[in-house]
Amino acid sequence: MIDPAQSGKSGCAVPEKWYHSFRLPDGCAAAGEHSLAHLEMRFELLGLPNDLNGKRALDIGAWDGWFSFEMERRGADVVAIDNTERTNFLYARRMLDSKVEYRILDILHDTDRLSDLGQFDIVLFLGVLYHVKHPLLALERVCALTRETAVVESCVLDGSPGDEPDLPGLRFYEYDELRGHSDNWFVPNTTCLLGLCRTAGFADVQLAGKYDERAVVRCSRFFSKTENSTRPGPKLLDVRHFRNYGINFSQNAGDYLTLWLTASDRAAIQRKDVFVTVGAYDAPTLWAGRADGCWQVNAILPPGLKAGWHQVRCRLSGTDYSAPLEIAVDVPLDSDGLEIFKVCDSSTWTVGSAGGTAGSNLSFYVSGLPKNADCNNVGASWGRRQLMIEYVGPLRKDGLRQINAVVAQDIPSGSHPFLVTCGSHRSKSKLVVAKRNS
Repeated sequence: MIDPAQSGKSGCAVPEKWYHSFRLPDGCAAAGEHSLAHLEMRFELLGLPNDLNGKRALDIGAWDGWFSFEMERRGADVVAIDNTERTNFLYARRMLDSKVEYRILDILHDTDRLSDLGQFDIVLFLGVLYHVKHPLLALERVCALTRETAVVESCVLDGSPGDEPDLPGLRFYEYDELRGHSDNWFVPNTTCLLGLCRTAGFADVQLAGKYDERAVVRCSRFFSKTENSTRPGPKLLDVRHFRNYGINFSQNAGDYLTLWLTASDRAAIQRKDVFVTVGAYDAPTLWAGRADGCWQVNAILPPGLKAGWHQVRCRLSGTDYSAPLEIAVDVPLDSDGLEIFKVCDSSTWTVGSAGGTAGSNLSFYVSGLPKNADCNNVGASWGRRQLMIEYVGPLRKDGLRQINAVVAQDIPSGSHPFLVTCGSHRSKSKLVVAKRNS
């Protein structure tokens, strides 16, 4: 609606229905459902500095755009997105002579176009979470777009009948039970909202404030730096994919990391004592405990990592970081050509022949394997039998890598072609003699 004080003023052709309120440079005003005082209160809860010069900001679900234009007013370079074009946004941008970039994008469905935007120092996700069918997936997308800090605001159901505030809870609305809107799907309590933000990949999640049954959460990609390191870091023994124990990870698969480490000065460690960093970002810890004579830690693969090799480090409360190990994230399996140099029986080390009985072990040495070759992408066949790969060794000085395999089925006696694959790459076959064990 037009502000009553301006309704008789010549030239104030302001659109009638607004969600946000505005003061416009020409003296006209728009009075929306949220007053200027209310919007300013909400902005203060975000905890953003007055000076945003040099910052790149994203406003997801910008609607009429008040928060977009306010960040621009404070100096930020702003991109605003929504899943449908708002005439009010375009009107306000024109009247404010704004340079805010406006894109029509959906946080769940336009994955490639969203990634084309790059990353942002500040991301606002205000009043959107309960409008999406897959809230955790949406928050993962928000995290991937965030370089430093995101602010998530959602309505919450604290204090509802049967609610236990310390337990995370998420209520589902199948139809229009929530305020008559058919696009309201899930509403969390505050504990659940904080947990969703951590699970999405944010390293530090803090409740900034609450108002009108809404909670505002500040989410950082980095741990708070509040303690001094007084002791050497733990020894990081290995880092692997939590499910298949390989070194290859995908940003779009919800992958977790498993780390093994030693810390001689610790009788026990808890999840809250462990801090994992992957590439440029800190990673929330899911679990920590004793396993196989060392400490095991499971952590979230941080969203937003670029394809390539990333160093993984960890520290414990009061320690420095460990020396790093590397993992591959969305790295293709490139090879100039695989070549088998020798195949041996793992028991006798006889070259060119091996036991053909199921359960026999053999070792073979291959050149041309990509750096990110592991047990999940290396294959070997002997005759018509596939072998079970159980070890892919590091690159040796002679350019070869050792691979150990188990014969899965009995192989007929005699010479059979042996070949190795890695992804789409195949070696030339080499004849290897199968000797049946007597």
